[in-house]
Amino acid sequence: MRTNLVKLSLALVIASLSACTDRAPDAPAAAPAAAQVPQASNAEPVTPSAYDVAPVTPGGNCALDAVHGAPAAGATARAGAEVVFSGWVADQTNQVPAEARLVFRGVDRAYSAPLVAGGLRPDVAAALNAEALGMSGYNALVKLDLAPGTYGLSIGHGPLGQAQECPIASTLVVTE
Repeated sequence: MRTNLVKLSLALVIASLSACTDRAPDAPAAAPAAAQVPQASNAEPVTPSAYDVAPVTPGGNCALDAVHGAPAAGATARAGAEVVFSGWVADQTNQVPAEARLVFRGVDRAYSAPLVAGGLRPDVAAALNAEALGMSGYNALVKLDLAPGTYGLSIGHGPLGQAQECPIASTLVVTE
């Protein structure tokens, strides 16, 4: 367990050094400094579960800064690998949502994995002029039990029946 936390911490420091190109409009232009790396995370890897592929209402602001310590743009990972996804999330009222999930949309199936938001992101709070977003960072450790293929990414937030999704301008290619 301690070894996994050390690996996660190292991945987060590396992620903080990577520039973010996939961000919502008016979002921060750069990744956070090392002291501002999101600290909220799930300690154990989560496995994506089936997710309703029906169209959802777009909403909120979000970004995926890094995938396993590398820039999110053009990310690839092996099926079955444990991968850290890092970024920030805000709902349509610029609050940190109580419920959030990383959504992987394939050609005919979608999956989601829960996010734990609450990591330091003063850069996001300043850029969006929303003090509440100072704790909007997340790190999601996800075991990619997904079939090989290309997945569109988004962040869903809010309770069922009222959920919205914030699109991310990145895809993830899962390889064998």
